[in-house]
Amino acid sequence: MRSLKHKVVVLTGASSGIGRATALALAAKGAKLHLVARRQRLLESVCVEARALGCSATPHALDVRDTDAYSLMADQVHAEHGRVDVLINNAGVGVTKSFMETSADDWEWIFDTNLHAVVHGIRMFLPTMISQGDGTIVNVASLAGVMANTLAAYSASKFAVVGMSESLLLEYGSKGLKVVVVCPGVIDTEIATASIVANRANSASGPSLQKLLAAYGAPPELVARDIVKALHRPRFMVPTPMHATVLRGIHRMVPELARMLIRRLSQEADGG
Repeated sequence: MRSLKHKVVVLTGASSGIGRATALALAAKGAKLHLVARRQRLLESVCVEARALGCSATPHALDVRDTDAYSLMADQVHAEHGRVDVLINNAGVGVTKSFMETSADDWEWIFDTNLHAVVHGIRMFLPTMISQGDGTIVNVASLAGVMANTLAAYSASKFAVVGMSESLLLEYGSKGLKVVVVCPGVIDTEIATASIVANRANSASGPSLQKLLAAYGAPPELVARDIVKALHRPRFMVPTPMHATVLRGIHRMVPELARMLIRRLSQEADGG
């Protein structure tokens, strides 16, 4: 789309990290924002920041796993605007545990947020986009969704998002739908620090992963920048930032070298 001004955008996971950075980047472009997150106080703070940039921003404090609350929010967006131009599925969680430490409950929790909530959100807004003959769905997956890391449940959920997204494009691309999968690499966000992820992990690797992200993680603003670029010029796969593009290229050309690099990073995250 040429301009984001006055475009209706629904963004999940908007209270911090990539979500917050993306909200502010879209606000600077004049979008009409509907921001979704669990933490009401932080979410309202982001809305204040967004409005200061001259756009409208409405907070929706809910857990994306709550299908009733999510459906009610979607109804409110449709009632207010009669359309939705962009859906950005950014909310996500992870567990910093080894495969054998990761419980059945952990697997269910991760997939409920990282995949099932994404599917539910798409089901809420896709019919409107199809009837409009235009719309963009951005699914924030991960570099771990195209080249695995040692967090099996997280990686599996993100692989599922990438595959589902490609299927969605194949099915509805001819009807005006644009689908973008954003695959961030190592980003310095709360996913292993202040969020529920670190608290739930209860693993020795948690603090080491925090240090790794602080040392090597790119700022979330770089991901937000690339999301905005992809909205202007949609393409299906968007690895971001540059190190993710490089690692994906290595993985495609020399898979074992990429695995060696991931193992080294994983060992450092494990404190090894």
